[in-house]
Amino acid sequence: MILSSVRRLSYAIFIMLSLSYSYLSYVDTVIHHNTQNITVIQNMSDRTALLSRVCESSSSPLHPDHPSLHSPPSGPGVETVLLPGSPPVSVCIPHKVGSHAWGEFSRSLAKLYPDRMEKLQSMDWRSRAAIVKKVVVVRNPMERLVSAYRMIFMDWCDPNKFIRKKWTHICSEKGLAYGAAGNSLVEKVKGKGDESVVSVLSAVYDEYLYGPDRYISRIWYKYHPGLGQKSDSMFKFSFPEFVRFLVNGTEEFADDPYVLTHQGVSYHWAPYWQECPVCSSITRPDYIIHMETLSKDLATLLEDTQLSQHMDLFPHTHSQAGGHSSSLSSSFLSQLSDQQLSQLYGKYRLDHQLFGY
Repeated sequence: MILSSVRRLSYAIFIMLSLSYSYLSYVDTVIHHNTQNITVIQNMSDRTALLSRVCESSSSPLHPDHPSLHSPPSGPGVETVLLPGSPPVSVCIPHKVGSHAWGEFSRSLAKLYPDRMEKLQSMDWRSRAAIVKKVVVVRNPMERLVSAYRMIFMDWCDPNKFIRKKWTHICSEKGLAYGAAGNSLVEKVKGKGDESVVSVLSAVYDEYLYGPDRYISRIWYKYHPGLGQKSDSMFKFSFPEFVRFLVNGTEEFADDPYVLTHQGVSYHWAPYWQECPVCSSITRPDYIIHMETLSKDLATLLEDTQLSQHMDLFPHTHSQAGGHSSSLSSSFLSQLSDQQLSQLYGKYRLDHQLFGY
């Protein structure tokens, strides 16, 4: 039976956006991390024990956190890599927690152990989950949000950012005009129920070219509705505006499902528990790696999986211009009121509780 236009379109867009956005995690990833003023649980068994306690405390279907933490997983995570160790490893890496570095490491190991990797990749994810050591990588949730803000919302049109090489439309003179990003062809296809292959592919390509610009544009003009704005000050959100969007976006954009359901960019601030299903018995991690102690944690993982001789293959990738977000978080968070901080913590409460931040 042929898929409906909506399902087929959604699947095609997901594939296209996954390819186009995966490189965004390249920025702001380093092995050596500033741990000043950040407390993390040092012992690996203590980390996994804490996560299990939080998961079990919400295991009742009546618990308010049960739908968030205990929905059956549809896969091992939004972004995962495999390591051909003995035993093999599956690593779930939320966006803005170094997925580029882990991807490079996985590809380097695949060249050394092609048969092992091929066998792992040939398995369906549930069968693979039964034999691998499962890992999740996290960092301080607030610090991650600062990193996402600096990369995306702080200055979308910064010509020095590598994302400008990918999406240029909205930062042109024509693109800066109010409403220039236009309506998404995805919305038009869904609205008309057009199942033709041409319409679906056109919508996918339109979203690939203009989707992120359209997304940012709609948020900007919601918060800055005036016409005749100076081009050099546009699409530069303040940090409190970014937090406003995170906390109140569902209500403020209730009439704009395109913004609410757009996943390509918003993955970068999605809660960890949405990116990695850590409470499921199928995908619950055996190791929890903190970016703040990455070198030590990585050494432990590789020692336990007989890959320690390849530690030097893990890449040291560069940080964002202006310094690493770990050293700047306090200056951004200090711009928020007590109420805003409380609301922001509330949105990411489970991430803090699950991983001991």
